[in-house]
Amino acid sequence: MLILPILAWAAFRLDMLGAALTGAVVAFVATTMTSRGRGAFSEMDLSPASQLAVTQLFVGILLTVSLLVAQEASARLQAVRDRDTERRERLRLETLSDLAQQLSVALTPEEIGRDLTAHILTDAGATALSLGLVSHDGHRLEWVTMAGYPVPLVTEFGAGLPLSRTTMATAAMRLGQPILLRARGEYEQRYPATASWLDVTGAQTLACWPLDAGGKPFGILQVMWAQQQSLDEAQ
Repeated sequence: MLILPILAWAAFRLDMLGAALTGAVVAFVATTMTSRGRGAFSEMDLSPASQLAVTQLFVGILLTVSLLVAQEASARLQAVRDRDTERRERLRLETLSDLAQQLSVALTPEEIGRDLTAHILTDAGATALSLGLVSHDGHRLEWVTMAGYPVPLVTEFGAGLPLSRTTMATAAMRLGQPILLRARGEYEQRYPATASWLDVTGAQTLACWPLDAGGKPFGILQVMWAQQQSLDEAQ
């Protein structure tokens, strides 16, 4: 009877394949013990062949039950995963809809920054966000919003960032293409001269998108996470 909790554990934790493999091991061990005169049915008044048949029948019944339990457990776990996926997708679409609605009535860059901060830091789980526009002379990025960053960093860079400085934000401006860095080491490798700010923020994943009109970049949106992210399509 000690094999019952083993099969139950395999059914719940290892799914159908795990239950089948565990049952095969149990069947082999039980059959081998019975064939050598040991095991649960060795003392029955039966011939060795009959004892072996009873053992195999017993193990077969237990294995069938464990596979049925594994099938039911797998179906329920999949249903839970499907509900979670559906819930996340619904929340994502609601977030995008709410953000689009608020941006449609935003009249100033400051209002746009406020709306982005409210949705991206809360709903997208980001740690920090910065929205920058190119200055009138075309030499600097001037920050409309720097939300979620430590005060020392805001103090150092709050006045703006020269486009001549090599950073992720300025690189996205020059290239006119998004830059996605899923691990901190990628930033340190690409932009070693300005990687010190990662220590202050604890940044692990960063994403930066250029903002353009008619193919001409006029600003950037940069988002930071303190936990490493996959940056999948939905995100």
